[in-house]
Amino acid sequence: MKYVVDTSVIVAGRVSQLIENGEISGTIIIPEAVVAELEAQANFGRMSGFQGLTEIEKITKLSKKMDFEVIFAGDRPSLEQIRLARGGEIDNMIRKIAEEFDAILITSDRVQHLVAKAKGLKTVYIKPIIIKPEETKIMTFFTPDTASVHLREGVPPYAKRGRIGDLKLVRLRSEPMTYEELNEIAHEILEAARQDEESSIEIERRGATVVQLRELRIAIAERPFADRMEITAVRPIAKVTIDEYGVGEELKKRIVKKQRGILIAGPP
Repeated sequence: MKYVVDTSVIVAGRVSQLIENGEISGTIIIPEAVVAELEAQANFGRMSGFQGLTEIEKITKLSKKMDFEVIFAGDRPSLEQIRLARGGEIDNMIRKIAEEFDAILITSDRVQHLVAKAKGLKTVYIKPIIIKPEETKIMTFFTPDTASVHLREGVPPYAKRGRIGDLKLVRLRSEPMTYEELNEIAHEILEAARQDEESSIEIERRGATVVQLRELRIAIAERPFADRMEITAVRPIAKVTIDEYGVGEELKKRIVKKQRGILIAGPP
């Protein structure tokens, strides 16, 4: 059996799962359009690009271990086609590969699946795994008195716990965090943020990503921004108003009406 995989199912990490679980077997065809799209995303600093390229690497390693063929097929898209990816240009190139090889198209993109069906192509829709913010692995490091969690590659996880004015840095376990573990946690955070209406990915740069996951403010750093991968998650443990800082009326007016920027404040 031959399978063509698209960008959505690659980024979600589902192809390697399907292979390892024995749900698909045969030749895996990866369109050059998918590789180019992921490469462009990675060059723009988007974690989805790095995750997708990591998934392709994993598929290639599995092919040697489990003895199946991986083929890279099709033309590399132009820069203009990559820019128009949201309009369906890349998806169309992927469908053409599936048609050319008479292969089953595997996708987690519902529109891609419907268009492929409408054109008479064999296609399988893999539903995205719904990840709720409260069920992500990052939450397992938090307790009611945890203000922040600090995860760094090659170092045991730490957390700041306690009350305001009496926070202590606590080691959570003796085993150091691995890159694979951190990458999985980061992937969950990003997927949950994309799916949850109360969450968002605020900044996505090369090696640096900032996510608001419900009440958690999460910074994800990796090379070249940082020398190792690290994740810092901060949660508010107290809600105060500006009045509790005892600032004057003139300063309050300037903050509310005139000034623009970042306000840095310690405990009231």
